[in-house]
Amino acid sequence: MKRVLDLKSNKERKQIPVSFNIRLVDWILILIGVIVFLFITLACYMPDTSRTFWYESNEPVFTTVEKMPEFPGGIDSMKVYIHRTIRYPEKFGDVGIQGRVICNFIVNEDGSISEPTVLRGLQEDLDAEAIRVINNMSKWEPGIQNGKSVKVRYTVPVNFTR
Repeated sequence: MKRVLDLKSNKERKQIPVSFNIRLVDWILILIGVIVFLFITLACYMPDTSRTFWYESNEPVFTTVEKMPEFPGGIDSMKVYIHRTIRYPEKFGDVGIQGRVICNFIVNEDGSISEPTVLRGLQEDLDAEAIRVINNMSKWEPGIQNGKSVKVRYTVPVNFTR
């Protein structure tokens, strides 16, 4: 039949209206696309529950507050303190391991440091040295939320270079 239509002149051809002939597979792909779109859109509007953690003391530990905790003298002073306090283990003198240990700790309401942990380490001795440096920090200015001092979890990189 198609061949017969092709042989006819343009005047005799009928204009066939364009219709949406969507197969089942197409409907499934469209449905999947809509579901993914809705999931991503709704995920953007969900409340962020990762900012507050609860520990044994039933007091929240925040990750973001109105006024973040601050090392005495600011971030630059903290970098100088870490650089001056860090002691590269002597047994690595020849090996020369270099890199960054990412540490995490809580700044309490009084500015003291507690619960230091290593999020990403290099080697056990270097990780232990980073924790030692964090534990020996002087008191910080505590974080403030709604006008009150609160516990805040803070993350700091400790760099090792030889």
